[in-house]
Amino acid sequence: MEYTGYYINLDRNVDRKQELERQLAAYQLLPRYQRHPASLGNELNLKAPAVKPGAIGCFTSHYRLFQSLKNTTAHVHVVEDDVIFSPATGMVIDSLARNGELDKWDMVYTDVWVPLEVEYIRELSALYRDCTTLSADGALKTVERFTVLNLRKRVFASTVSYIVNKRSLNKIADLLAEAARGELRLPIDLYYREQIYKGRISAACIFPFITSVNIRENLLSNITDTADGKLQRSILSTTMLRNLFFVQCDPKSLLRLGEEYLQTHRGDHRDQVIADILRFGVSRNYQVF
Repeated sequence: MEYTGYYINLDRNVDRKQELERQLAAYQLLPRYQRHPASLGNELNLKAPAVKPGAIGCFTSHYRLFQSLKNTTAHVHVVEDDVIFSPATGMVIDSLARNGELDKWDMVYTDVWVPLEVEYIRELSALYRDCTTLSADGALKTVERFTVLNLRKRVFASTVSYIVNKRSLNKIADLLAEAARGELRLPIDLYYREQIYKGRISAACIFPFITSVNIRENLLSNITDTADGKLQRSILSTTMLRNLFFVQCDPKSLLRLGEEYLQTHRGDHRDQVIADILRFGVSRNYQVF
């Protein structure tokens, strides 16, 4: 076995646990993964005046997990319970472990949040088409290859699914302990990103993404306040974008979801012109100049 896995789950979220275990069983991965109980709020009394209670609980969950994993002798795949697996998940992680790719990094994400930036989207769209064979309507037929993207200079976020090199488990545990001793200024995903930008963690992301986020669950996130309708739709839009680069993506279902929730039909003519320009800007017909 090339790696072991842990899924973080609140005791009260029984439905999420059952759904995640259903996925793991479907892909013959259930024996590899253990449940790690999630923390709720600020159970460790951390100094974190600028961080929301849900984000503190998320940090605490990952912190406690890694303190328990010191000196583990296998690569570790950590997931949160709103993750979506694919048939490729276990196979690709095993392959990267066997060919030594995981040894090049402290952490390897299996998918990340993608910002609404035209250049970034154009790059990932072109790479997705290069790595896959698509049908005429853009649906995935086959994945021709997987690659890894260095995250050192990329805008990204998320701790929904990431692998930690077995030789880096103590390092990650120590960095989280360092954050816990001081004043926690950032949610855990942005804390990781800060350490990656500083060069204290080397990190990459598998592409195309071999996991994604449950879009429906993401609308009811435990961490982000989605009471405001505009914020909820904004979160949905970026979750849809993230899902677009997933190996199990269904573009038609995303189109229907957008029509139902994003309410883009309400824009005036100026908004429609901008939408057309952006649509062209991320298409294969656009030439960088």
